[in-house]
Amino acid sequence: MSYNGLQQDKNSLSLHADDFTNDYGEQQLNQQPLEISSAPEGSALPSQSKRPASPKRAGLIPQRPRDVTGQIYNLVTSTIRVMRGWTGKMAAIADRAMQPSTPYIERYPAPASGVSTPLPERSKRWKRSRTLRLTMMMRQRRERSKRERPRAGRIWSGILIALALLLVIIIGSGTTYGYVYYQSQLPLVQQLEHQQISQTTRIYDRNMTLLYDAYDNGEQGGRRTPVRYDQVPQVMSDAIIAAEDPSFWDNSGIDLQGILRAGISFLQHDAVQSGGSTLTQQVVKNLTGKKEVSLNRKVGEAVLAIGLTQQYPKQKILEMYFNVAPFGPLDLGIESAVEEYFHLLPQCDQNFKCTPGISLLDLNQQNQHDPLLGLARASLLAGLPQNPVSYYPAGGSATLQNALGRQKYVLQQMIKQNMTVQGLGPVTPAIAKQVEDLTAKMPFTPYQHLKRAPHFVDWIIHQVEVVLGNGDPNQGIVPFLTGGFNIRTTIDANLEDYVESTVDFHLTQPEFHWFADTAPTDVAHNLHDSAVVVMNAHTGEILAMNGSADYKNPSPQVGGEYNAADPPPNADGTPPGRPAGSSFKPFVYATAFEMGWYPGTIVPDTQTYFPNGAPAGTSIKDSAIYHPPDYSANGDPNHYGGNQQATVRLAIAQSENVGAVRAMEYTDGASSGIEPDSESRCVLGSGHRKYHRTADDQWLPDLCQWRRTCASAGHSGYLG
Repeated sequence: MSYNGLQQDKNSLSLHADDFTNDYGEQQLNQQPLEISSAPEGSALPSQSKRPASPKRAGLIPQRPRDVTGQIYNLVTSTIRVMRGWTGKMAAIADRAMQPSTPYIERYPAPASGVSTPLPERSKRWKRSRTLRLTMMMRQRRERSKRERPRAGRIWSGILIALALLLVIIIGSGTTYGYVYYQSQLPLVQQLEHQQISQTTRIYDRNMTLLYDAYDNGEQGGRRTPVRYDQVPQVMSDAIIAAEDPSFWDNSGIDLQGILRAGISFLQHDAVQSGGSTLTQQVVKNLTGKKEVSLNRKVGEAVLAIGLTQQYPKQKILEMYFNVAPFGPLDLGIESAVEEYFHLLPQCDQNFKCTPGISLLDLNQQNQHDPLLGLARASLLAGLPQNPVSYYPAGGSATLQNALGRQKYVLQQMIKQNMTVQGLGPVTPAIAKQVEDLTAKMPFTPYQHLKRAPHFVDWIIHQVEVVLGNGDPNQGIVPFLTGGFNIRTTIDANLEDYVESTVDFHLTQPEFHWFADTAPTDVAHNLHDSAVVVMNAHTGEILAMNGSADYKNPSPQVGGEYNAADPPPNADGTPPGRPAGSSFKPFVYATAFEMGWYPGTIVPDTQTYFPNGAPAGTSIKDSAIYHPPDYSANGDPNHYGGNQQATVRLAIAQSENVGAVRAMEYTDGASSGIEPDSESRCVLGSGHRKYHRTADDQWLPDLCQWRRTCASAGHSGYLG
């Protein structure tokens, strides 16, 4: 190859591109020193015929014009230096011996004028070290991989965008579903607003003394008396909020933080310390009666709780809670709880304006307000709704200890919430210790069901059930037990107690008798039962009723719950009632006197047959023809006095039956207080059951009816 005239001064350099080409087709540096010659102007370079022709020189690769300038020189020189530094560092990393650095490039001395000195021939082409080649290959692979695959930042950006879109879709769908579900549940919220909860029915005497309280004692039943929010002491409200829902006044019906807090507390203590439901959710659960553990129930409760919060103020929701939350196995509501545990009964006037027992929570036995006692009772009650059975104070020592342990938690929550008690100030650990000691000394006994004047109460219940059932007492049972009625009666509880004690004394205690002995009548005369009715003759009000000698004695001699004063229907289907006997004769004779008879009227006491509606011509030998005998000790059906000239005075004195029937036939049912179509045409006086039926086959009136008739007769002036 000839030198084509690229000439410079004697210091200029001539570089060949093929000196930097290796086997990989890249520009390389030879490990041998570069040979640079200088020649004077006009001289030619030495012949390089011995060097193999490079691809570029052979025309295989297009060549760049050899316009070698100072900038190209500097660029090539810098590149050589950098490559030398990298080669040494890579060799050190590969733990190989360092190669001595290439000596500085020196120019050969200028040849003599006119003499051409050839450059020395290089024995071997220069190559990079193996370590450097591997390093460059790895770098090239990484760069190629980066070009072929997307960057990690772009991948993560795409993932985040996708997740954000998915979250927006989920939130939007959830919001839409929640709104639709809330609209579907809105009627249930309105039903809760007007729902009738079961309440205890109470029966009082004429002086507002409690005789009996009736309630449904089934699985879902219990005792309940509703109270208003303003009747509940503030310490009770603070205690229940601290124990069940500290965020009650601020939350929207649900508390996500409370749910999380309850879960953490459960994991820490391996037991439920605080529920995740708010007070509003508990109100919904108790009103709906749904207690199964399921996600659907919790979601429904949350929706209804939000709706309830939007429709009612917090005070009203708290009032609902106090009336529906269980505080014991049969204590539904706070009022029933204070009645059982602390014996705080409501105080009512004759117009049923009552002061509930919960308003007397801090009242001690001296009727003085004690704030420490109020805090002790309130903190104990506040811990019961979480588990009314396990925390039942009157259930025994085990459940009592559970209740006391729960009370400690309530007091700790009140301290944590910085709550104050009127008369005590802030609740402190010292006050909490006093409260715990005071509560540990309290006695707790199960609820004692009260029933005074039991026969009279049963009589009242039957009448009320007939009215509520529209004539069917079976249909009136449930309304009576759950209706929450307050019934004031005419009976006097004190007089009733006196009557019952008097009957017991005359039957079971020794006393003087007209039978010339002093032995108890139940022992000496086989007399075990008695019935008493006391009425006001002017108004007909029943003041006392005792249907048997002992309501709790079921023996056949006594009858126990059987009310002889107002007996139920007989088992054989016959109408109720025991015969009034000869006690009814004065009413018949009094009516006859009013119609013209007088005590001297003759009423022969001989065997007499009364047709009693039989057709004419009926033989007297027919057993159906009524012919009443007089009383005899041996029950002789044909016993008669035989006095043909017996007067009304004598007939009354000797209780003769024929004269009484003659008087009844004469009055023809006009006796005072008797319906003429039935009981007026009755026959009295015989101890035999068949002689105590009326003409239309009805039994004689019971003792209450007899006494009512007596009162009517006395009020009319017939009896004084």
